[in-house]
Amino acid sequence: MSIINTYNTINLKDGSSSVIGTARVRGLEYISAGTYNLYLYDISMTSGAFSAVASVAYTTGHASGTVSAAGL
Repeated sequence: MSIINTYNTINLKDGSSSVIGTARVRGLEYISAGTYNLYLYDISMTSGAFSAVASVAYTTGHASGTVSAAGL
């Protein structure tokens, strides 16, 4: 089961792992081994542009994960 669930808020991070914004997850689509499409909404950038997002991170009380944002 994925730790990134629909409608949860995730952090948007730049190349130096600094949080530059947040977004909510609309959906997560499996494409092939190691490849997913992550659909976002309610995107709020606190610094920089969306094009600066290099990864997304999600943390709960039980799990955390970081996903590379290749192909933005």
